[in-house]
Amino acid sequence: VYTGLIKYLDNASSLAGVMGHEMAHADRRHSTDQLTEQYGLSTLLQVVLGNDPNTLAQMAASLVSLKFSRSKETEADEYSVKYLCSTKFQENGAANFFLKMLADSNSSQPPQFLSTHPSHENRVEDINKTATKAACGKETKLSPDSDITEYNNFKASL
Repeated sequence: VYTGLIKYLDNASSLAGVMGHEMAHADRRHSTDQLTEQYGLSTLLQVVLGNDPNTLAQMAASLVSLKFSRSKETEADEYSVKYLCSTKFQENGAANFFLKMLADSNSSQPPQFLSTHPSHENRVEDINKTATKAACGKETKLSPDSDITEYNNFKASL
């Protein structure tokens, strides 16, 4: 976690959501899975096409890899909600990060099928759906605005 991220975010639930997302990548072994996937595709291309795979085959392998990355990002978002469900933080904290990114965005995103990540809009929608479905006792949660003073004091101390 870098101070730039902490200073960018508006409340502790957003930070907890982003941290939960990143912890999910480690917990779900996404890096290991991605390396295995890339190695397998590379080996398959070499077996089928020899040592000089053509550009079309490389592009196809890249698109498959992008889809794999998007599914891992979606899973990390889902697990972020699960991790925060039993805490005082809003379980959809990560959605607030993407809403802020959308509000601050000066440029358009590439089409989702050409990206390693789902679109911000889709992520907000999916995180909020997962949070609603999880129904994690709202009465014990910080309201999105309740920790702003404490969080701003924390940011100022950095």
